[in-house]
Amino acid sequence: MSQPDKNSPAEAPGVGLTRSFSPAGVLAGLLFVAILAAIWGIPWFVTQDGPSHVYNAHVFVELARSPNSPLHAIYEARRTPLPNVAGHVLLMALLAIVSPRSADRVLMTLTFAGVAGAVVWLRWRVAGSSALGVAGLLALTMSLSFFWILGFYNFLLGTILFAFTLGFWWTSRETPSFLRLLVLAGLLLGGYFCHPVSLALTAGGLLVLCAATPGGDRLRRAAWTAAAALPLVPLALAYGRAMSAGGRIAPDWAATRPPWDPRGWPVLFAADPFQLNQRFTFPFVEGRSRWFGLATPTAWIAVAVLLLLAASVLKRDGQAASLGKTRGWLALGALLSLAWVIAPDTLGGGHGAFFRDRILFLGLISLVPALDLKIGRPTVWIAVLALVVGAMLQVAFLWEYALNSNRLASEFLQARDAGLAGLRIQTLLVAPQGRFTANPLTHIDAMLGIGTGNALWDNYEARQYFFNVQFRPEVARWARELGRVDHPAPEPWPIERVVVWDRLASERPDAIDALILWGSDRQLDAAVVRRFGEPAFERKRVRVFRRLGTR
Repeated sequence: MSQPDKNSPAEAPGVGLTRSFSPAGVLAGLLFVAILAAIWGIPWFVTQDGPSHVYNAHVFVELARSPNSPLHAIYEARRTPLPNVAGHVLLMALLAIVSPRSADRVLMTLTFAGVAGAVVWLRWRVAGSSALGVAGLLALTMSLSFFWILGFYNFLLGTILFAFTLGFWWTSRETPSFLRLLVLAGLLLGGYFCHPVSLALTAGGLLVLCAATPGGDRLRRAAWTAAAALPLVPLALAYGRAMSAGGRIAPDWAATRPPWDPRGWPVLFAADPFQLNQRFTFPFVEGRSRWFGLATPTAWIAVAVLLLLAASVLKRDGQAASLGKTRGWLALGALLSLAWVIAPDTLGGGHGAFFRDRILFLGLISLVPALDLKIGRPTVWIAVLALVVGAMLQVAFLWEYALNSNRLASEFLQARDAGLAGLRIQTLLVAPQGRFTANPLTHIDAMLGIGTGNALWDNYEARQYFFNVQFRPEVARWARELGRVDHPAPEPWPIERVVVWDRLASERPDAIDALILWGSDRQLDAAVVRRFGEPAFERKRVRVFRRLGTR
């Protein structure tokens, strides 16, 4: 797996290496260092879901290690072989050797650098070592995705295996062997334990490449590939049975409209897997402006990719070029782009979200091996310049988010001074969404549960069938209903959410030992004080209320 495709264009010794150190490659390296500096240098730069993943890895270990842990009162661990477990297994291993904060940083680094490295590696395997600098810049922009800032670690690990699996298949397609069959089967099994969507698109990618890549014995190639996928069959059947817990499969275009409805087309094409910031904002500048729409990184990235795609398909004379061996990759990118257009937003409310965005993200990655990245023609020059602008804007928005995350999380975590240990805790957030697509406050309370024995009612993972830590059956319904009010909402808090919370608190008056309230809302404050009395701890925007019996 360490040598480039023998069918790649031959180059003189050192030529590919020299091209790798192009200005685009140097810029990609500098931006890469700037991102690592944010991850490791800003104390509380967290992704939205990252703290929750660390907490649930901790819970899984505690449930297995300590039969007397208070966590047993509301959680149970399932050992069913499900996807969405790879990231948690890595976190469990990391928690044995480093601090929870460092464990999260390692996963942030792995899912960022891993995606970027996998895209460059895939490009190298298919197209050789030329233009790796531009490929690195393109890979960097793709790694700073919407999924990364939200902390979708398992999906991003699946994305890494998507690239490595397709790249390994590509270089083994004409010389299959039993050993290579085992390696391919292992990569597919690893993909299963990461994420079902990335695995499904990996399997679909292998099918397309088998059919559309010219040359060789196609029947033998298809048989070898199918044999490697056989171990997935029992796992897929087991996962299909587990999906019944999330309700029936019901494709839903809730965020857009079905593709045959023209009223939804403006939103349909607004899927943005690289959006870190709210639209019409500019890094470190308050307020919004239509002019700031020019600072949307995805717009620049989209221009770059479209220009590179045009340069790859058309010759200088405007005639269609012979696509040669990259035909399979172009076909895969085209089919995933079509799937993005017609796919629903979800397969049903209980089966996860961002289905279309994931398809587009992996579709763009599959195009990278087929793009003409050699700087020379004006089209490619313009594309690279657009890519530079998009990458620099992405990193600027990332740093602004990181500093904002540090400020908010540091203030919230002052609640640790309230001496919370061995309690069942709920958090209510009176907070607007802010300037970013991710909100670091959403699951930052998970950091109060690691090493303290605290159980969190706001543990969203324990409500989803596709995670291995679950609420116990006797509290699951109540906890799921509580999930309707545990996400941030601006002031004034929706009155219907206040009513729901008050009803649930009255149903189980002894279930919440401590309530953490961020921000203030008149109606919500009144309901909380009626149930808990005056706050036991208060500092800036954080208040901690204790049930009388737990003071």
